[in-house]
Amino acid sequence: MGFTFPTDARQKAGAVKVTADGNNFYIPTVIFSSDGITPISISNPIAMKNASVNNEHVANTPIAWDGLKLFDFVNVPATLSSGLFIKIDNNGQFRDLTVTFELEVASGVWMQWYDAYGIEYSFNASGNSRRVYGGIPPFAKYIRGRLKLKAAAAPINGTQTIVQVQEVI
Repeated sequence: MGFTFPTDARQKAGAVKVTADGNNFYIPTVIFSSDGITPISISNPIAMKNASVNNEHVANTPIAWDGLKLFDFVNVPATLSSGLFIKIDNNGQFRDLTVTFELEVASGVWMQWYDAYGIEYSFNASGNSRRVYGGIPPFAKYIRGRLKLKAAAAPINGTQTIVQVQEVI
């Protein structure tokens, strides 16, 4: 069974933001891997093949930092049916951690995913917390995307996994 997102009062899965036109911005209930069969879930992430991260960090390895770290995605998916998923396992640490996704609207000009009808993720990452987030921003309009992790207190110790998969309808 794939990871199922919570539903809102209208039983729509994964409502994350009410847009100006009154239509909620949704993430799909189940995301599948590229084979169209295997669901992506907390226990079954897929490595992001088209990502580059800071040289000292790679997916699924321990990370420790003060302040701010950026992880760049060099190939932004071209379709609206793309999902970005972020998993952070804080491994028993207790720190405030803000997770934000930004999109490059012009060369060197970045804006928060929230401004592009996405959502800024901010949560208190504590003891072994595992969170998976996703969404479908209009990737085709942008050059690149990047994940921004900001630690309110240092150091943050833990592991991170970033996955990007295609939704199969």
